[in-house]
Amino acid sequence: MPFLDRPVRRRKQQKNLRLIRIIRHLTVIELKNGSFLSAYLVILFLSISQSHAQGAGNAPTGSTDVVVTGRRTPKTKDVIDQYSARNIDNLAAMTIGEVITRLERRNGGRPFSIIVNGRRLADISDLREIPPEALAKIEILSNSSAGRYGFSPANKVLNLVLKKNFSSLTADAGTRLPTEGGGDSGNAALRYVNIKNEKRFNAALSGQASEALYGRDRKSLLDDSADDAALLPYRTLLPSNRTISLTPGFALPLGAVNLNASASLSDMLSQQLGRFFSADATLDGTPQPVSAHGIIDLSHTLSYRLGLNASGMMKRINWTAELTGSLVTGQTSSRISRKRIAVALPGGSQTMLPTVYTPLATSTNSSDLGGALTANAPLTSLPAGDMTMNTRLSVDLQDLASTTRSAEFSHQANAQMRSRAHFGLDVPLTSPDFTPFKMPGSTSLSLNGDYERAQHVGGMPSYDLSWEWQPIDSLSISLDRSATGSLTALSSSNAPVIYTPGALVVDAVTGDYALVTRISGGAPNLRSTSQSDMTARISFNKTVGATNMAATVEYESSKITNPIISIVTPNPQFQRLFPNRFIRDAAGHLTTMDTRPFNAAGEMITALRPNIHLSGTIDTQSERQDNGVDWDFSLSHEWKLSDQLNPTQGAESVDLLKTPLDGVRGAPRHQVDVEAEASYRRLNAQLSAKWRSGSRVQDVTAAEPYSIHYASFWTADAVVSYTFKLQGKAAGTSKSLRVWLSVSNIFDRRQSIRDSAGDTPAAYQPAFLDPAGRIVAIRASVPL
Repeated sequence: MPFLDRPVRRRKQQKNLRLIRIIRHLTVIELKNGSFLSAYLVILFLSISQSHAQGAGNAPTGSTDVVVTGRRTPKTKDVIDQYSARNIDNLAAMTIGEVITRLERRNGGRPFSIIVNGRRLADISDLREIPPEALAKIEILSNSSAGRYGFSPANKVLNLVLKKNFSSLTADAGTRLPTEGGGDSGNAALRYVNIKNEKRFNAALSGQASEALYGRDRKSLLDDSADDAALLPYRTLLPSNRTISLTPGFALPLGAVNLNASASLSDMLSQQLGRFFSADATLDGTPQPVSAHGIIDLSHTLSYRLGLNASGMMKRINWTAELTGSLVTGQTSSRISRKRIAVALPGGSQTMLPTVYTPLATSTNSSDLGGALTANAPLTSLPAGDMTMNTRLSVDLQDLASTTRSAEFSHQANAQMRSRAHFGLDVPLTSPDFTPFKMPGSTSLSLNGDYERAQHVGGMPSYDLSWEWQPIDSLSISLDRSATGSLTALSSSNAPVIYTPGALVVDAVTGDYALVTRISGGAPNLRSTSQSDMTARISFNKTVGATNMAATVEYESSKITNPIISIVTPNPQFQRLFPNRFIRDAAGHLTTMDTRPFNAAGEMITALRPNIHLSGTIDTQSERQDNGVDWDFSLSHEWKLSDQLNPTQGAESVDLLKTPLDGVRGAPRHQVDVEAEASYRRLNAQLSAKWRSGSRVQDVTAAEPYSIHYASFWTADAVVSYTFKLQGKAAGTSKSLRVWLSVSNIFDRRQSIRDSAGDTPAAYQPAFLDPAGRIVAIRASVPL
């Protein structure tokens, strides 16, 4: 009797029409109030609800409504984007670490919190080194799911899903060739991985070496004018380095417990050459000609890291226990350190350095030992689903020590214990089968609280409250409110800080040189930072035919109290806002710059971040199964709507988007990253580009109007890879050789910086900006 369900369908249509009218009314109100974001959310939902209502009204007349009594738990809605094994292969990366880096770039440069097979591991440094072919897929989870793994909800979660059975032994090598300035580099690695269900063993041995960049390499980038020639002695030169790393890891099931372990050992030796001019001693009162000198800085760093992870299930409780440890030891020897500097140079010449030097040797040791316990469990059944709990307790012991041998001997040591407690709840509010508020889809509430305490610093709480609504399977809307406390780190507060003193920088105001100094003992007056965020987020994920579409739009408003300024630059804007970081002599010349981190009063930031990812396959209608074209496209845009900094209490705030603090490019209002890949059989091609908007800095301290304009800047990169089939030793077997050719900065783009007179300021001469030009890299990987 089909006519019996017509009144039911009519009532549903009437409810949908009433809902649409209400939403339209709210949209008009929001538009009148000028709230673009709220109107955008409502309009998006309006279009989906209207199409949903039309779909219900167009049901066949003979259809029958089936009513199921009882409650069901809503299916997981955390996955907002995913990459299949073919999508991952399209990225043409050599390691999982490179895959993660690519995805972070697609995420606007924001990092991910990482889990493996749905579990949080103590350390994943070993997995970063294995080939990406070991991945079955990658899932990107929403920010609201971060709390259940003990992560901050500020970042999305990346779930690396490994294949159940995979084995490979590969060797790869590559070289990097900049077209300007020298600094060639090469790398090689041997990687092994064997996965059998829950068992896994992997190890990687890698090495990397790069050449130094000398003063003669930069000379060609300077003009022949006297002013530019005066800058030549003070180049900050790129070092040569050699690094060798070993990263083993394994996973082993022991009954109902899964055991994971990883380690990382690295040995790095760096060598940097500094060149300067100075006058030799006078002979019979006659000054000798100016001569060139070369000084070598040597540093040797050893790093060890160990991570041990055990996970399992006890009744209905999923638990994870972690143990981590690290040790970093380094030695630096230098002859370019000055214990004192002669301020009065003959005739004010900038072509001579002071000739008083003191040899410097430093050694630093840092160790870290930490442990954590994470648990997840269902608490009770609600009409809309199961309420779950997550908790995490962690403790960390840190120790830092430094020794300086120069004209004087000093030794400093500091230790600190930090602990953190996390507790969270996931509460389902409504579901399609339980809708007391007549809201379509399902809604849930996530609450997370943290308390961190550090020895000698005190404690600070944090919390996060997130509401998520999924009106249909492919769409979710969330509102998030969080307050995060960040205690000062040992390395930046009362810990020893070793920095090679005597480095000279250009004062952009006068063109003079200033001596950079850092005082051992760090910055003991640093205050803890707190941040409150309000975030609205829309996520859409749907597969249409052979195309998968994933998009996210995020609006975030942040208020930061006591932000830490960690980089000091001698540009006009910075010196105007923070004059106490600079010391000048009686004539007004900059003589010393204190580069230790310090606190500003506050900062307000609002930003809009749209992101889209499309992937699919174009069927070529060929009988060969591998003859289709796989393609992948992503676009991310970070639009900073405002960035207001309050330098000190009571001072007027400054717009960092118009008057940036840094002295190279500034804080751009817009940052856009685009990537496109296509793969046909054994050929893969990639093209990526990034664009940053320009800015203008106005120096209000100048006697006459003066400004520096940073032009907008974009670069483009390309990568082509091809897989050659090789005949194996055994009959009927084959291997593959994969070769990559990449070109960075294809069009040889350079940053353009001009002042109000149309000239390039002294601090931004090309030789100050590490020259690379167009970079060509060749890599190859072959299974053994």
